[in-house]
Amino acid sequence: MDLESGALRLEASAEPAPELDLGQAASLLRRQQQEREQRFERARSDQRQAGERLARKFEEGLRRARDDDSPPPVRDLDLD
Repeated sequence: MDLESGALRLEASAEPAPELDLGQAASLLRRQQQEREQRFERARSDQRQAGERLARKFEEGLRRARDDDSPPPVRDLDLD
């Protein structure tokens, strides 16, 4: 930016942009698509495993509650 006039100056980058031919671009797009699909499958698998883990914990808690022979807790309403 030119401080006196307030105009912006555009400068060419010192590094030229990489040149890709059509075959390389298509190959790059296919590889990116495969990577996206792999990440999606990994995330879906993680979600499925998390759901199964929560279901196991719920069943275990339910089993413990059924097997617990302790009396129910005393509520304030019961003391009146």
